[in-house]
Amino acid sequence: MKSKLILSSLMLFLVSIALAQNNNQDIIKTEKGNLIVRPITHGTLALMWDNKTILVDPHGGEALFSDLPAADLILITDIHGPYG
Repeated sequence: MKSKLILSSLMLFLVSIALAQNNNQDIIKTEKGNLIVRPITHGTLALMWDNKTILVDPHGGEALFSDLPAADLILITDIHGPYG
């Protein structure tokens, strides 16, 4: 339970950083290597760290994700229709 709370807090923090970056990739240095936070579209982002890729609320079409590694985890926090 504690690890889920920590992960949730980390995700909220990272989403805040991503939104503040105005759709620019951000790199956060950690003890286990760089964490890359990459906004994709409004409300959608990719997190890449320790050879893992996490997609948060992926939508907008497959082409937006074609240059990313395959997702190890997909987090759905909201339902996005075909028009965003």
